[in-house]
Amino acid sequence: MCALRPGGTRPDTEPDTEPDTKPPGTEPDTEPPGTEPDTDPPGTEPPGTEPAATGSEARNPRAEARRPYRSTTEAPEGVAMTDDTTAGTRERFAFDFDSRFAALLSVLGIREDTAGVLVGPGTLRVRFGPWVIETPLANVSGVETSGPYSPWRAIGVHVSLADRGLTFATNARKGLCLRFHEAIRGGEPLGLLRHPGLTMTVADPAGLADKLSRRL
Repeated sequence: MCALRPGGTRPDTEPDTEPDTKPPGTEPDTEPPGTEPDTDPPGTEPPGTEPAATGSEARNPRAEARRPYRSTTEAPEGVAMTDDTTAGTRERFAFDFDSRFAALLSVLGIREDTAGVLVGPGTLRVRFGPWVIETPLANVSGVETSGPYSPWRAIGVHVSLADRGLTFATNARKGLCLRFHEAIRGGEPLGLLRHPGLTMTVADPAGLADKLSRRL
C-alpha cells in the first residue's frame, strides 16, 4: 500500500476509504502501515559510539569503588626478609647456602628469600625460615668468626647440649658466632629455652662482625 503524499491525497486508483480521523493541522503519517520504528542493527552505531553494556559486562560504579587496588607486581613466594624494613635504615646480610643441603632446608621453609639478618636501627633481627629472633643491638656482647663445622651437627637448626647455644646453618664452611649479655629466645616455639649465643652461616661473616663491632 502506498504511503500518503504530503498533501494528504491518495492516488486516483485507490478505492474509497474511511475519512482521515486526525484533527485538522495534523501532519499525515509519512510511514507505511506496519513499518517498525527505526532500530539500527547491532554494529551500525555512528563511529565513536559504543553500545551500552548489558548483563555481566555492565559497569557497577559502587562495585568498582569497593574493589581493592591490586598491584601489578606479584609478591614472591614466602615472605622476603626485606618486607619489614624501612629504606635506608637497615642493612641485610644473606645466608650462604650450600647447594647440597638446599633441598633439605627448603622442606623446613628455609630458603634464600626467607632467611637473613637485619641490622639497625638499634635492633638485630634474624630470620631463618619460621624461626625469628629479635634483640636490641646493645644486647650483643661479642662476635667472632668460626668454622668449619660438622655438617650433621650444624646444617639446619641445632641447640648445643653443652651450653644451649643456638645454630642457624646453611653450610659447614664458616659462620659468625654472637654472644649476648642476656640470653635470647627463639630455638623452640614456646620460648622456654634461653640461648647465650647464636651461630649463623652468613655469606659475609667478616662484614657482619665489623658492623656489629662498631655498635658494641
